[in-house]
Amino acid sequence: MKIAVYANEITRQGESGVKTYSLEIINHLLQTDDKNEYILYCKKDIEDKVVVQKAKMVVAGRKKHLWAFTVFAKLVKAERPDVVFMPVQTFPFLIRPKGKLKIVITVHDVAFLFFPQYFTFVRRQILQFHTKRAVKFADRVIVPSEATKNDLVRAYGVNPKKIKVIYHGASKNLLKMADKNDPRVIGLSGKNPYVLYVGSVQPRKNIVRLVQAFDMLKSSGKFNEHKLIICGGKGWLYEKIYQQMCGSAYSEDIILVGDANNDLLASLYTSATLLVMPSLYEGFGLPVVEAMSFGLPVVCADNSSLSEIADGAALLVDAYSPEDIFRKVERILEDGNLRLELSRKGLARAKDFNWEKTAEETLEVIESVR
Repeated sequence: MKIAVYANEITRQGESGVKTYSLEIINHLLQTDDKNEYILYCKKDIEDKVVVQKAKMVVAGRKKHLWAFTVFAKLVKAERPDVVFMPVQTFPFLIRPKGKLKIVITVHDVAFLFFPQYFTFVRRQILQFHTKRAVKFADRVIVPSEATKNDLVRAYGVNPKKIKVIYHGASKNLLKMADKNDPRVIGLSGKNPYVLYVGSVQPRKNIVRLVQAFDMLKSSGKFNEHKLIICGGKGWLYEKIYQQMCGSAYSEDIILVGDANNDLLASLYTSATLLVMPSLYEGFGLPVVEAMSFGLPVVCADNSSLSEIADGAALLVDAYSPEDIFRKVERILEDGNLRLELSRKGLARAKDFNWEKTAEETLEVIESVR
């Protein structure tokens, strides 16, 4: 088979779960599959990021707007592949010869449907348009959790048989970097314990309530040395969240890292006391799996995919209750036996998530549409 792959997400600035997924799934497909021919399409050269010797790369139309619908669609039409794999929830404007070109897409989440107030109007309309078209016209749809599958069935009436749940993996590259790094790169002395959050700074991530919980933790007087590290770039409507952090009575103990490369991320996971992920909604929640792979205790929200992914290996919280977040974090900080138990359970749970398995299952879906 000739498989065309939309690889442009890898060229975007900053870090995101979708970008990480695109990079990992493309590389692992190329490493796993020796039978099929791959053509990668993007605006910019990504030879330093992917296994290029196992694929043809097409770089074109760098300055074009609506690239997926103009340049990419035109190039795919000219190449005439058997299957197009879109690791993003977008369906290009393609005229498909009957019975010939097949499309497989990945839908990461539909947070914009359940929390429209946390998206700009324009962004919400764009996501709605692309996702609706994608699930309607794609031959198969990949989702990262049962929760997201159920959301698609409920919201768009998608036939469940058309959807395949394939979990993301935990990056082995992060683990390989763990021994090489030191948290002092962000100004910590090495003596400061810290609670870690990883993810973009946007309202859906519920960082405002996390900061409120941290204020409670600090005001208890028992955790004077503890810091809160927020690791992630600016997302939609981030301004009020920054105001909340700056207005905290303990703002000096809240460290904003911004986007982190893998070196820094490995350092943070290695030296943190625990990860807190209090999101109101996640299609998967990759930081939970990454943290568990490092043996890091996890506190996460009891909603969407998060409780599914944690599967008993984390403390679950009511995302709308800063008090509950505070109490669960406090329990872990005070109880060494609980930290060891969650670490052990997390390491065991993390073994269920690996990119090799993700690639193998994704390839099965791609080959099934032929």
